Amino acid sequence: MNPDITLEELREIGVPRWLMEIAAEHSVPVAIDVWRRLSEEAQVGDGRSRLYVPAWTVYLRYQRNRFIKTLDAEQVPPEDIVKTVKDVLCERISLCHVRRIVRG
Repeated sequence: MNPDITLEELREIGVPRWLMEIAAEHSVPVAIDVWRRLSEEAQVGDGRSRLYVPAWTVYLRYQRNRFIKTLDAEQVPPEDIVKTVKDVLCERISLCHVRRIVRG
């Protein structure tokens, strides 16, 4: 790999906008490494170029549920957890859902 590759060269290659943003925000070598790893991962399996990328909401839901479980561990009543989630995370969640998450 050429360690001196530039943003301009990435533009010339025609890499996607999101990869250019990674290069600009973090560095060209980081973007190249991400590209290489994704490319390698996409080729695993049936030979087609596919890659499973979970939706960002999976991570957000995981963090929300950890937050709820932490509040429960601190003995915050479920009714107050509903209010705290709304106030802190700007997300409406039902009391039943909080109880399901806590039972987990």
